[in-house]
Amino acid sequence: PPSPPPSPPPSPPPPSHTTRVLLGGAGDFVILAKTAITEVGGGIITGNIGLSPNAALAITGFALTADGSNQFATSAQVSGLVYASDYAVPTPAMLTAAVSAMEAAYTDAAGRPLSHVSNAENFDGILGGKTFTA
Repeated sequence: PPSPPPSPPPSPPPPSHTTRVLLGGAGDFVILAKTAITEVGGGIITGNIGLSPNAALAITGFALTADGSNQFATSAQVSGLVYASDYAVPTPAMLTAAVSAMEAAYTDAAGRPLSHVSNAENFDGILGGKTFTA
């Protein structure tokens, strides 16, 4: 009897511009910065914020209260936790990894082609007042 036809080759992976940018540990933060975080609007931030390599003194306007472990702080303006590079272990290493992941995600996103993004998808560059979800 004749042998069955060969299986078709696997489908190629989708083009890189259709895949998500991987955030790694940076995805644990709604705000992650390297130099400073300043609260000026009186709103509530929903999620964790982090600062590294700068220290907690560069997080201003939040009335921070350090946790007993000194691994994080809390604030009435933040529904998550506040982390800074000068807090107790393991926070510095966690923030270093998160910032590295943020930089890698930026490099990945910046290297992608723009041709697939329409003005309707990017709001003509006007992002104020928009809420983005995963």
